[in-house]
Amino acid sequence: MAPYAFDVSTYEMWMPLLHGGQVVIAPPGRLEPPTLRRLITTHGITGIHLTAGLFRVLAEEAPETLTGLREILTGGDVIAPTAVRRVLDACPDVVIHAMYGATEGSVFSAHHLLTRDTELGTVVPIGDVLTGICIHILDDRLAPVPAASSARSTSRARASHAGTSARPT
Repeated sequence: MAPYAFDVSTYEMWMPLLHGGQVVIAPPGRLEPPTLRRLITTHGITGIHLTAGLFRVLAEEAPETLTGLREILTGGDVIAPTAVRRVLDACPDVVIHAMYGATEGSVFSAHHLLTRDTELGTVVPIGDVLTGICIHILDDRLAPVPAASSARSTSRARASHAGTSARPT
């Protein structure tokens, strides 16, 4: 779903192929919910990545469009808990992965699993870090802050071999 110039497009293309799946290319032009629904049904699409904004729009306008999917990955911006609930109500068997990642460090650095049994608050958390990733929560002066504080984050990949220093990005 991402433009080819957007870093997550590499994930969208390579992950299915590396796991024995296929990639379905949407037709040119604006992708409306009926067209996406038809693609999901016709091609048996089971997983999709949607930006937080597109996910919210689909959740508000036509959450049933996503029926039949097993997994939805969304992120790239704040994920609206109301959008998550609308999709989970329309598609109770789907698993939503709230993805977080700074482009500078990785396509994704953390994820949070959301299912129909998930209790949603006023925010969707960034979740747990992925293997080999370390996330630092910092205040406006870039000093570490305690958990549950309002702050910005930065991430770094752990050094993969001795003598290599990984620095925050």
